[in-house]
Amino acid sequence: LQVLSVTFEPGEDAEGYVVLTLAGDGALRAKVEALEVSLRDVTRPYLAPSGKLPDHGA
Repeated sequence: LQVLSVTFEPGEDAEGYVVLTLAGDGALRAKVEALEVSLRDVTRPYLAPSGKLPDHGA
């Protein structure tokens, strides 16, 4: 699954819904009371076919 976005829809008090929008028109909606999240990239670094590093004009 490829996650395109993660959003929060507030409800009453501290409750609400976390919505995970997936590639291919899928979505998951989970009701939560509290949420603690830790993210870690588990993929290999992307190597551009040109072999060059991007220059964003910074």
